Amino acid sequence: DKSLSLNPNNAQSHAERCSILMFAGKPKQALASSKTALTIDPYPRGDEINCPIFSLYVSGQFSEVIQLAERFPLASKEEASSLFVRAAAHAMLDQTEEAAELLAEGLSRNPFFKAESFAQIFGSEDIRNILLEGLRKAGLD
Repeated sequence: DKSLSLNPNNAQSHAERCSILMFAGKPKQALASSKTALTIDPYPRGDEINCPIFSLYVSGQFSEVIQLAERFPLASKEEASSLFVRAAAHAMLDQTEEAAELLAEGLSRNPFFKAESFAQIFGSEDIRNILLEGLRKAGLD
């Protein structure tokens, strides 16, 4: 917030605020910060697109996760964690082929990925549960 008070047009500060809010269990507020970041800089890096992908997913907006990834195809593939969350979104929509492809790509980059460990980084039990549901449905332990 201090950074944004000094420079409200800093897209990276808005993107970082998104991450902080998302991990704190405030995905709707996180999405607002992400929207601002993407308005300022419409060419996000992979780490900057993770937050809206995760926030949309944990808000139950699975189709929107897929649409966002299609809007930013390169950035949404940079981070293995985005691949896993995208796989979970497809799984929640019963799109098993797409989920399997993304899961395989994610595991090729991070073969030791564990759903339970990943979910623990989120500050809300509800968020952890919906994340684990999709990851397990996609085929992760």
